[in-house]
Amino acid sequence: MAIVAALNQYNLGFTLEETARHVNRRFKVKVSKSTVHLWLREFGDLCSYRRIRDEVRKQYSPDELLVSRKFIHHDLAYDFKYHRGKLDRLPPAFFGLAHYLKGVERGTPSYFEEDQHPSRLKIDLKIDRGTRYNQACRMAALAISARKTNTERHPLV
Repeated sequence: MAIVAALNQYNLGFTLEETARHVNRRFKVKVSKSTVHLWLREFGDLCSYRRIRDEVRKQYSPDELLVSRKFIHHDLAYDFKYHRGKLDRLPPAFFGLAHYLKGVERGTPSYFEEDQHPSRLKIDLKIDRGTRYNQACRMAALAISARKTNTERHPLV
């Protein structure tokens, strides 16, 4: 789990030193910045974000990079997060999605205010389901191996 936390912390824009301190504090271990660097080299192929990390760091600080909101609807908590750096780089074909997600940052989605249940929303999507083993599969496998229960795994995936 410390490795996943280190990859995540570094990809949020923190330096190697800051990432090592975070891992040491959170997991009560002694990890050096060189160890974090080795992990980044070993698992770098899982983190395609690293290709744009330096560019995104110029635009956002680590504290500004993630947008996180919690909504309560029918006594259920919905955790909402998006990554500003990635969202800004979506192709123009996804303008509507980017606009919607940025709108959630400003306030509660309309379906939370109405008497609808988000899981019952009908959205017309055309999805081409491939069967290849890709980056998403590799990252999910890493997250699954890092946690013991599905409840713990869900936020990582």
